[in-house]
Amino acid sequence: MMAPDISILSFADKGEDLAIQRILPQLGYGVRVIPTTNWLLGKVRSFTEISILILACPELPNQRIVTRLAEENHTSWFGIFKRGGADWDSSILEQCDEFCTWPCEEQELRVRLEKLCLHRAQGTVDAWDEIDQDCVNLNLVGRSPNFLQKLAFAKKSGQCDAPVVIQGETGTGKELFARALHYLGNRREYPFVPVNCGAIPDTLFENEFFGHERGAFTDAHDRQPGLVNQAHQGTLFLDEVDTLSPKAQVALLRFLQDQVFHPLGSKEPSRTNVRIIAASNQNLQAQVQNHQFRQDLFYRLNVLSLTLPPLRHRRSDIPILANHILRQISARYSMGAKTLHPRVVKWMNEYDWPGNVRELENFLHRSVVVSEGPVLNLTLEDLDGEGEETGDPSPVTQGLDLQLSQAKAHVVADFEKGYLIHLMKEEHGNVSQAAKRAGKDRRAFGRLLKKHGICREDFLLQD
Repeated sequence: MMAPDISILSFADKGEDLAIQRILPQLGYGVRVIPTTNWLLGKVRSFTEISILILACPELPNQRIVTRLAEENHTSWFGIFKRGGADWDSSILEQCDEFCTWPCEEQELRVRLEKLCLHRAQGTVDAWDEIDQDCVNLNLVGRSPNFLQKLAFAKKSGQCDAPVVIQGETGTGKELFARALHYLGNRREYPFVPVNCGAIPDTLFENEFFGHERGAFTDAHDRQPGLVNQAHQGTLFLDEVDTLSPKAQVALLRFLQDQVFHPLGSKEPSRTNVRIIAASNQNLQAQVQNHQFRQDLFYRLNVLSLTLPPLRHRRSDIPILANHILRQISARYSMGAKTLHPRVVKWMNEYDWPGNVRELENFLHRSVVVSEGPVLNLTLEDLDGEGEETGDPSPVTQGLDLQLSQAKAHVVADFEKGYLIHLMKEEHGNVSQAAKRAGKDRRAFGRLLKKHGICREDFLLQD
């Protein structure tokens, strides 16, 4: 389905208006800005190319505009309401087929727009078909029995508020399933707030999670709401929850008991209402047994449990996933349709994909960029240049004219650098996870990266 052009009638501040206009083309939509409401009202009956009308409104449009546009059935409304702006008028909300608050994540905006476009193109559809399409919009694609079982779990458990623990190898789609639990559930109209627990320093945990009042510390010039406030009535997604320090685990456990917390500098308790979804690529139960994760916190979080299968256990989904990803990449770069050579399909079905779906997406992205023509005929070995003769001497044969201690140091340094690069490739630039695999403290691992001039940005997946 082709993404329609979007016409913006904006009541937003200029900066917010421009921000929305920048994001939409990145999501594949064309943008046409309506200069004035009078111009729109004069053209509305003949302006049939309007597909979606976006209102970004800290100030509400007058009732004349609402009434007039409500008469035009060819227009779908998507309301973007400024968070903390003017009160929302029920007559405007009634005209919106879909809406969200601003600012919002690009992912949320994309999902809601695609859902609106789908309903506009297909009309009323069967509920199961709608859910399937919603899953596709969330990049959850597959037909293997164990994958469909996980989707059924996401649909069913999305309707309750119980905490969920999602476990699975790196790249299996834990955040995608967390979003499915949110967007297919009864909190879909409220924020989804993802948190990378491994990126929050221990000393800042309570400030980041619970916020602070003005004057709570030296640089606290204004009141700052925490993540639990931002996710109010929505979902707080705790990725890499196993990386939380013992102190942070205690603070999180205390919050989970009744969702009451104290912002830093506040004498009065605050209360929020969020659903907690936690994720880890480690076996949390094993970590509990090894005294690396609090048992009481694990039982608080693990009310519902979802373990995602690695890609090698759902091989029948590989061609379906590959075609879905190729369509997305081709649309992103405005390329024609791309297909996979039978040789590549055979290799893909035999390869174990240690990086799972994330590695598959990265491989296809590189293959599209590097290849010429509509047929992709490169395997991972071709892209990495394995098997080619480079003429570079082996590290073991380098430095043989040096003293033993110097030659040994040279070989160790070469191995160390190669080992670090390998881990950073495997973890796609995730320093915390690479350090864990190396059995090193994150800071010590960071010093090793700096020592060898290795930059994490070189290994991040490009969206």
